[in-house]
This record gives sequence, structure tokens and C-alpha cells, in this order.
Amino acid sequence: MLQRTPLNTTSPREVKNGDGGRRRRHHPQVRNGQRLAALRALHAARSYLENPDWDLTMAATSCNVSIRYVMAMLTMIAAENTSLIERVIGNEVPVLVAGRAMKRVAKLVSAYRASNLVDRMEFAKAIGPTVTFDTMVTPAL
Repeated sequence: MLQRTPLNTTSPREVKNGDGGRRRRHHPQVRNGQRLAALRALHAARSYLENPDWDLTMAATSCNVSIRYVMAMLTMIAAENTSLIERVIGNEVPVLVAGRAMKRVAKLVSAYRASNLVDRMEFAKAIGPTVTFDTMVTPAL
């Protein structure tokens, strides 16, 4: 009986993806300690906020970055957490993780900025001054 040899003579464990890690990337992901995709996302998010006629797709395409990255950066900008943005740019925290973590904070900051003095006083009455001080002021100190 004639035996056939398979076309792929390597075992699945020997197959390596791409070049097997022998070559460097042609396009570095980090330059001067800054994550390039995060910088592009920050620029796209700022462009989106500055140009009211732009949509997310246009902003993301103009900076060659994904829409999800732009949305995550918009969330961080809305949360007004500049130290986190610096950590994302500095390649310490992934963009999408930081954006996910700041969703609730961004909503709180937006609601606070949209409220007036009467709304804030009613909010403080509703939750009580002790809770306001113990849960919002003391942890920030």
C-alpha cells in the first residue's frame, strides 16, 4: 500500500506565528516612552470635541486609530482625570481598561457640571451631609 506524506510535515506545536519573534517590528508601538496609539486616540478625541461637524469615524480615521480607542479617550477626558491620561500615554495603563474604569466617574462629573447650586444642595440633603463628607471628601484627602 502506498503511504502518503502530509503537505504540512511540521507538528502543530512547531508552527510559529509569523516570523517566530526573530525580527523587530517595523513600526514601534512606543516611542520616547509614549504609547503611539494612545497619543493618536487623544488627538482624535480632542479633534472630535473641537469640530462639531465631525463624527467618531471621521476623527478616528483622520488619526489612524480605532473608534473604541477614541471613545475610551473621550471617557477619560469627560472624567477630567489628567493623571490617568498621562499614565495611559506613558504606557502604564491600557487605553481600553482605563476608559472602562472611568465610565461611571465621567457620568458623575458630567452630572455635577450640568447641575446648579440648588440641584447640588438637594443632592446633599438627599444623601445627608455625613455621607457626603465621609464618602466623597475624606477619601479624596
